[in-house]
Amino acid sequence: MAVEPESKLRDWSPSDVWRGLNKPVFIPAVIIIIAGLIFATWWGAEHGGEGFEELNNTVVETIGWWYVIITAVFVGFAFWAGLSKVGNIRLGRDDEKPEFALGSWFTMLFAAGMGIGLVFWGVAEPLWHFVAPPEATGDATSEGMATQSDMIGSAFGATAFHWGSTPGPSTSSWGWALPI
Repeated sequence: MAVEPESKLRDWSPSDVWRGLNKPVFIPAVIIIIAGLIFATWWGAEHGGEGFEELNNTVVETIGWWYVIITAVFVGFAFWAGLSKVGNIRLGRDDEKPEFALGSWFTMLFAAGMGIGLVFWGVAEPLWHFVAPPEATGDATSEGMATQSDMIGSAFGATAFHWGSTPGPSTSSWGWALPI
């Protein structure tokens, strides 16, 4: 994609922006987003908690196994793409040098994705799981565990699952589709 001259970027107008939009994509997307927000605001005020709890239970009970399998597939795909010839595909023109070194890319990706999530959830998630153990561990209440030590272990186990080896490959597998 060619870079616009700086003067063109400074002098843009709403009519130029509207002319440049891909309207068959933009208009339905805006309609769906606005309709979803209106529905969630209207319906969610009364029934949101119950509805999403029921949706979560249905997903966990019916396709929870599929989630585990697809996550394993994403991890395998990430390793395959990173270690095969596919990982050497250059984005941009053949004669261009990368703007950032490989180490810089890894640093930026980690800081932007995992880094910012861990700043908040690194502390909050284990505490959240300690106070209200998730049903996925089989210990839906604190009475189901023998000791406080068991509750701490369960909380950190759930947190390790969320921040372990699966989130990165899962999200990066979808991100690789963007330049293709």
